[in-house]
Amino acid sequence: MAKRARKEAIRRTGLILVALSMAGSLLAQTTGAQHQSAAISAQTAPSKAAAPVLTPEQRHLADLLADADHLVALAQQLKGEVDKTNEYTLSLKAIKRAEEIQSSAKALSQRVGQK
Repeated sequence: MAKRARKEAIRRTGLILVALSMAGSLLAQTTGAQHQSAAISAQTAPSKAAAPVLTPEQRHLADLLADADHLVALAQQLKGEVDKTNEYTLSLKAIKRAEEIQSSAKALSQRVGQK
């Protein structure tokens, strides 16, 4: 039984590492678009003048950047949770967070390929 639990913990740790690497690669992809994001943020900020209308491409980019930022935040939270564990245990919260990161990263990578 101990071997089984250890193998499961190793498998989950592997999933966490995969999720973190996916988040890191998505972050690397989005850093090149930070200048565009700043321009979009400036356009979407409320002003006293008439609000500019965003093109579909600008809206898509802004959504992708927001999703990538959320994914990075999840990965950082997961890292903090994993740091609190030892080599034989992994909290249920960390496992759920890793699954959430995995599904979010998959959805984001599919959306990146759309445009």
